[in-house]
Amino acid sequence: MPQLSFERLISEHDQIERMITALSEQAADPDIPASAISDRLFELSLLVADHLAHEDGAIYPAILRTMGAASHATQLNQSLHILKMDWISYLSSWPLDCIEAERDKFSRHTEDMLPRLREQVQTETQLLYAAGLRHGIITLRDRNPRRR
Repeated sequence: MPQLSFERLISEHDQIERMITALSEQAADPDIPASAISDRLFELSLLVADHLAHEDGAIYPAILRTMGAASHATQLNQSLHILKMDWISYLSSWPLDCIEAERDKFSRHTEDMLPRLREQVQTETQLLYAAGLRHGIITLRDRNPRRR
């Protein structure tokens, strides 16, 4: 797998953050059709899955090898694992028909889940990627500008 860049990872985080904000706003607005919310949730799930494929495949393993088991990376990795399991459960709980049938419950569940996702993104940006840069695990900029 090619070395990832801080630039690319932060761009992905920005996309995820914008999508979280949009989904939060839509979920809280009873006038937004459930189909639009379901579409937005699907888009967010694809962004998150693509991003996690990078982190699981390259970043977390390399940082854990470099920094050791006693590092913050270990705690972040454990937190990420718990969040991933909860995220999968959340996604599987809310197909379109369930969003339509239980809109209030969906909104409450979304209010609980999305801040956790946002917090993980922010923590990775502040701690994990800085360590990745320091230890040469990620580069500052993309070497292949077509991937942006």
